[in-house]
Amino acid sequence: MRLLIKQSKIKQVEQQLQKLFDKTGLEEEARRLGFVQRERKLGGPAFVQLCIHGVSKDGLVSSLTELCAVALDLGIELCGQSLDERFNERGVDFIQRFFERVLDSALGAGEKLATLKQFNGVYLQDATIYQLPERLKEVYRGSGGGGSPAAIKIDCLTDIQAGKWYLHFKDGASSDSGACLLSVPRQSLWLRDLGYFKLDDFQTIASQGAYFASRLRCDIVLEQTSEPAQPIDLLQWAQNMKEGQIKEAQVWAGGDGRRKGPFRLIVQKVPKEVADAKRHKLRTDKQNKRKGLTKRRLALCDLNIYLTNLDAEEWPARLVIVLYRIRWQVEILFKVWKSILKIGAVRPMKPHRFLCLMYAQMAWVLLNAKIFQFCKATFWNKAKVELSELKAFKILRKFSHRLLKALAENTTGLYLEFFQLLFNALARLGAKHPKKTNRNELLCIC
Repeated sequence: MRLLIKQSKIKQVEQQLQKLFDKTGLEEEARRLGFVQRERKLGGPAFVQLCIHGVSKDGLVSSLTELCAVALDLGIELCGQSLDERFNERGVDFIQRFFERVLDSALGAGEKLATLKQFNGVYLQDATIYQLPERLKEVYRGSGGGGSPAAIKIDCLTDIQAGKWYLHFKDGASSDSGACLLSVPRQSLWLRDLGYFKLDDFQTIASQGAYFASRLRCDIVLEQTSEPAQPIDLLQWAQNMKEGQIKEAQVWAGGDGRRKGPFRLIVQKVPKEVADAKRHKLRTDKQNKRKGLTKRRLALCDLNIYLTNLDAEEWPARLVIVLYRIRWQVEILFKVWKSILKIGAVRPMKPHRFLCLMYAQMAWVLLNAKIFQFCKATFWNKAKVELSELKAFKILRKFSHRLLKALAENTTGLYLEFFQLLFNALARLGAKHPKKTNRNELLCIC
């Protein structure tokens, strides 16, 4: 497959990268934050490059000696003690600020994904967690029990149309439900993991003229909107439904004088093998978290249950179910972050060094994610070809040395060379090939 990409599109991304890695700007920021107070071998731009190069391959597992070798490859001679001293509070502030600049940048946003055009943004929200060495428990606290006393959770919100990202780092022991809802653009669509289930949030989304689709939490009381309101017994529905059958109703959700809605309830009876697999996973997860399970919760595994405010005429029940599956894109990205970009690989180290490298790693993750989103939107908009996240990130990893060189020298020629090679490789090797039994989900809903 040949794909002709306008040089102006690539030029926009290249200019944004050059701005992020502008040496003058980075040095000024380092001095403003007090990280650089006099002329040093390891100034602001070099420190950014060192941290990113140090985590780009294997995560946060390099020793000080190995990081010194990275510095030497960048043309900077340092001993382990000198480098260790640079991982301090001011270094953390500086790298954190750089990460925030990458997070807020419009890198690749000039090419928006031309799918689901009826929505003003498609927001996916989920969280991922990874364990840390015990000595970092004062930085990010874990849940204990069967896990490490130190762990970090990353709350992730991304608009897959515009390629915007919002990340928040917190203790691994914290809950997803504490995540606040950002401003809600009118006509936007929100697809959130069950851990973010909040009826108040759904009411807010609906009141702002936006839309949501979510799985239903099993403890939520439901009543039909007809008068007089009658409670809905989902277990009775499950007993009376056939495999594959879908039922829906207009409902109030909440009970106890705090009900919200009205919303659409969509229920699908799943095959027995699917239900049994859900029960097995539920038992395993609960056992690992030392929590109990009710018979009702296990019985409800026979159903897929959704709550939404999407219009029934425009979005029939089966299409809502397909639409909600898009949320799995963020789950796939988490898999990529851990398996390819190695965000869970951390060796014991002092807190300041961990924080510097962690922010640098997440900046590297975002750079890759935004470049991928730009490529994905371009391939879809130009040729209706859907890129595979796993394939694309593996290709990006193979070319990471070229991207790192371009970032270090920050020159137009190296950026253009990188993008030309990347697009050629993605065109040949990066397309997603859905199973014959499943149509391309993006095609189904465009």
